[in-house]
Amino acid sequence: MPRMGVAVGTRPDQDPPMYALPYCYHALKYAVDYMRRMGMTVVDLERDAAVREQVLEALRRYDAILFFGCGHGDPDVFTGQYVRRIFWTCDNRELAGRVVYLLSCETGQRLGPDIVSKGGRAYVGYRRVF
Repeated sequence: MPRMGVAVGTRPDQDPPMYALPYCYHALKYAVDYMRRMGMTVVDLERDAAVREQVLEALRRYDAILFFGCGHGDPDVFTGQYVRRIFWTCDNRELAGRVVYLLSCETGQRLGPDIVSKGGRAYVGYRRVF
């Protein structure tokens, strides 16, 4: 059962050739700082730690109620550092019982509903490109 008051998140800062993630990296730092001020335990996987292997290890180790992240996306994929895949449709059982927020284009079309269909507590994300 995921632990209340615990969050795991990704903040990549490299996405050649688009350069959008450095802005997201800095913006989500405000959220990380706020959650910590509110007494939450936050595992902040930034830069080169924003990759699938480290995300899965942190979710197993800390059993966080919240997963948040910024990255590029499409209807079926959420990415991290260097646009490497972290989550994709048909492979999201590790998010069961968790609230998921993806600051990522189009993941609300299929990936978000897929997360919820596999037991995710809630998904917040975007259906369109922004």
